[in-house]
Amino acid sequence: MISGLSTRSNLESSFTPFLLNFQQWLINRNVGIYVVGGFIRDLYLARGPKDLDLLVDGDVEHLGHDIARIFGGAFIKPGNRHSVVKVVFEKHGLSLDLTPLKTTLQENLMARDFTIDALAVPIRDLTRGDWKSIVIDFTGGVQDLSRKLIKATGERVIASDPLRMLRAVRLAKELGFTLETTTESYIKKYSSCIDLVATERIRDEFLAILSLNDSKDSLSKLDDLGLLCRIIPELHFAKEVDQPREHYWDVFNHTIESVGEVELVTDRLETKESMCDVYWDDRIEKYFRCPLTLGYDRRTFVKLGALFHDIGKPHTKTNDEFGRTRFLGHGKRGAAIAGRRMRLLRFSSKAIKFVELMVGHHQRPFQLTNSSNPPTKKAIYRLYRDLGIEATGILFLGLADYRAARGPLLDIEDWERKVQIVNHALVTYKEWNKKTKRARLLTGDDLINIFRIEPGPQFGPLLDGVEEAWLSGSIRTRIEAMGWVRSRLNIK
Repeated sequence: MISGLSTRSNLESSFTPFLLNFQQWLINRNVGIYVVGGFIRDLYLARGPKDLDLLVDGDVEHLGHDIARIFGGAFIKPGNRHSVVKVVFEKHGLSLDLTPLKTTLQENLMARDFTIDALAVPIRDLTRGDWKSIVIDFTGGVQDLSRKLIKATGERVIASDPLRMLRAVRLAKELGFTLETTTESYIKKYSSCIDLVATERIRDEFLAILSLNDSKDSLSKLDDLGLLCRIIPELHFAKEVDQPREHYWDVFNHTIESVGEVELVTDRLETKESMCDVYWDDRIEKYFRCPLTLGYDRRTFVKLGALFHDIGKPHTKTNDEFGRTRFLGHGKRGAAIAGRRMRLLRFSSKAIKFVELMVGHHQRPFQLTNSSNPPTKKAIYRLYRDLGIEATGILFLGLADYRAARGPLLDIEDWERKVQIVNHALVTYKEWNKKTKRARLLTGDDLINIFRIEPGPQFGPLLDGVEEAWLSGSIRTRIEAMGWVRSRLNIK
């Protein structure tokens, strides 16, 4: 028995007045139309469907234009799918795909990717109380929904569009389902064919996987299926690269673990209940949840940074005269490698810059102090001066990196010291934000008018120095700030 919608009232509660009016308008067109795919699947699972996939026995382009005009949608004809048109209703959060029924209904459904998406219901019957008894199912999709299986409708659907291999992994995680054994064998057989897919499509599906919780498991599954190192070939060189004894895993497995640890340390509930009270506030919540680019938030891109953060280690590994393993400069090398791979995957320049920053500076959080004392305000100031707001993401990446390094050997006392360093930096930065809302002690105009300095390369260091001294508490007043500048300029 499938849990979810089973009564007419439950079904109708999933339909907005807009959808009900739209359904009636389609019925009145007297055209053969079936609702197919994810919409039916999501109704079974009570997931609140947002995308509507219609199979139309007629001219989809003409119908699409009419729908857009009458219901206020945006008509789109994707260049890579000439037989499909799309209408987007941004106001209603609905995306509509119209596909022509070129063959029989059975042939069309059998050609869909997974059995749970190969279900259909005539548009006129969708809001009937007994709609489940009317579902058209040629592939056993209803049974697979009950069994919580992601099962390909056949080997040919994987061969015809290899991106479906990534979609299978994403759907399994998104729905909490399991990949069916034969489907896994198809993916392993055709894993090399992922190279034939447009890089933008791979990028988008990979980001969708990474944005989900427990993405560490999905990355491990992609690796088991032979896909991960085809998408990011540089990860292959991280396999079986041993690390110093303070690391529990080799470079590759540490990398995968670090992605899961990013999820843990950026989970507000976890940070307060089981993470030794890592500091968190609404500002930090907003930082991680704010969209960065391509429709994904910073948290997703910090996870991508974690996936790349040690990618430079295989290329920088050395052993010193005492037999100690070193990876000198691996952050800088890794940032270059990450940037190159992301450019090949057609990431935006904003995403590339963000990840390069994460990778290049991921070691800085615990370089803020080399003693048991908390970092100085000067060290924290320089961190945020150099990295801006993204220093917050790097601080949390540092925590994730440390936990992933130690694994089951995590020492609680040492972990608490690491948390104290990060908390001190985060709280200090929060205090500075409040303080800097007031007028600064000195401005560029002051340097020009009081000290007769022409604008030039010394402006920035002088103003930065004043701000650093002010925030660290070594100067407090405007007069002291002017004295600080005089001393730097050797003015008596």
